[in-house]
Amino acid sequence: MKTLIPFLFGLITLASSCASRYNPVHPELLQYRGGVTVDSVDFKYRYDVMSENENKKYAKKELRKGYRLLAIEVTNNSSKPVTMKQDYELYHDSHLTPALPLTEAKKKLRQRAELFLLYSPIVFFTTKTDVRQVGNNLVFVQKRTNYPIGAAIGLGNFLVALNANSKFKKELRHNDLWMQTIQPHQKRQGFLFIKVNYDHDLTLKKKDRKSY
Repeated sequence: MKTLIPFLFGLITLASSCASRYNPVHPELLQYRGGVTVDSVDFKYRYDVMSENENKKYAKKELRKGYRLLAIEVTNNSSKPVTMKQDYELYHDSHLTPALPLTEAKKKLRQRAELFLLYSPIVFFTTKTDVRQVGNNLVFVQKRTNYPIGAAIGLGNFLVALNANSKFKKELRHNDLWMQTIQPHQKRQGFLFIKVNYDHDLTLKKKDRKSY
């Protein structure tokens, strides 16, 4: 029984650091509350979409590294096409906050799949002692049984993390709204990636055309 204690403890430790699946956010299905209107363009946003969708690994990296991945909704009520990156600047508390490429979100928040392969050398074992009589003497023979579960756990988590990162990358690629052109009277949803330490109120300002 004693030999099972480190075995079970090891399993619990590994389980607590396992890779997690990615649950799609679907920005087009969310309800948006906060927002501003500038020059007939409605800009709404929603924080904490990673944690709300149980993507805890990604949400923890947001907090630890000081980034936020928001879902946003833009409605162009004007008579001209707009591109958020070209036409508007984003501010929080009067500070300019550049929208970062979503490729940066993939790099900063992804699960480090390769690290799970470090589990491979881990081997748990149990021991059993048999007592045998040889002539007039008792001989104690210890038998060890190895359980090379590290390789299986490592590979399994590696594949889960790879699959999750692939889904994350795909959803980011299909929702890069800040770079897209929004036609007149069109409503679009997508993602916005910014570097802020907490959930700021965001505002928009129209860019000065002279700076183009």
